[in-house]
Amino acid sequence: MNKREEYPKELFHLIIEYAKKRAEITGSDLIETIKNFTPIYYLIGNYDWEINEDSKYWKEFLERYYKGEDLVELIYEMYNKNYQEFTNHKWFGCFRYKYIEDDQRNGIVKMHFLNNRSSKEGPLASSQKEKRLRELKELFEDVKKKHPNAKYVQGGSWLYNLEVYRRLFPKEYFTDMKPIYPKPQMLVIWGQFINSEWGIHKDRSERFLEKLKECKTEEDLKNVFEFVELFPKCEIKYFYDYYSKI
Repeated sequence: MNKREEYPKELFHLIIEYAKKRAEITGSDLIETIKNFTPIYYLIGNYDWEINEDSKYWKEFLERYYKGEDLVELIYEMYNKNYQEFTNHKWFGCFRYKYIEDDQRNGIVKMHFLNNRSSKEGPLASSQKEKRLRELKELFEDVKKKHPNAKYVQGGSWLYNLEVYRRLFPKEYFTDMKPIYPKPQMLVIWGQFINSEWGIHKDRSERFLEKLKECKTEEDLKNVFEFVELFPKCEIKYFYDYYSKI
């Protein structure tokens, strides 16, 4: 099953256009803006959110950029050349989880989703709903077996804006869901521009670029993304109950 996050070149174009507009509005250097307000450092081969100026990938990027290479072509080429596939994650179809503990030693299950391209209709199509629910049932059976002290489930994604995604989880998960403005330096928010076939979502990207043209202030930049990030959280008992009925 293919888990590669195969981003199209058009996504890198959107990211660079955002960086150019932000640099223009703030009067900042474009490279500094790319480094601090986009996921480009991560995508060119670093796969680390901590910026290291001595990174060989970052140095190569700067050298080639200052020699005059096209930014989008350069980034896309480095992304493909240096791509790292994370094979140490256990997947349950389109889902995986990470188990952590908070300061009070409460166990938290953090949810992650990735389109595994197993259906032409897309992973969240009505025809795929039962399959996704079975995957989540299996995932939480694994949690219950390996982490009996787990107390909460927590998520963070733009996907929670979509009813076709929310319907896969118990309603209690969304009772106190918190929104935040998109963080453009993180890769997750850019996922809203990718369609179910790992191509560019044409309508959303066009609306994004139109909004971007109209931006005059940093406050305007907060609103160019159609979907904000949403952070649901609830006790894990609701998940065990919900999937026990499947």
